[in-house]
Amino acid sequence: LICLFDVSNGSINRSITLDMGRICNVLFSVNGLSIIFGGDENDYQNGTIKVWNIDIEKEDAIISLECGNSVEELALSPDGSLLASASNNGEVRVWDFSSDS
Repeated sequence: LICLFDVSNGSINRSITLDMGRICNVLFSVNGLSIIFGGDENDYQNGTIKVWNIDIEKEDAIISLECGNSVEELALSPDGSLLASASNNGEVRVWDFSSDS
């Protein structure tokens, strides 16, 4: 369970339930409309990236790496057009994260 808090009063603003085994990294998109999660599936085998749309409160995209390694790190380019993922086997992948792709 992921909770988004209102920093002005400490109350929970929204909560998100994801079907993931382990979440290792969390990022907000540059435009603030999405949250990106990196980790692995419930079998703790295949790396997964999930993009959660904050406004409609559902997943926009799921990327399954199917490589037997979890996604340990995520990073966005300053303009938000590229997403980099690093797996625990040392593999780094770069994804087109532009809004028109």
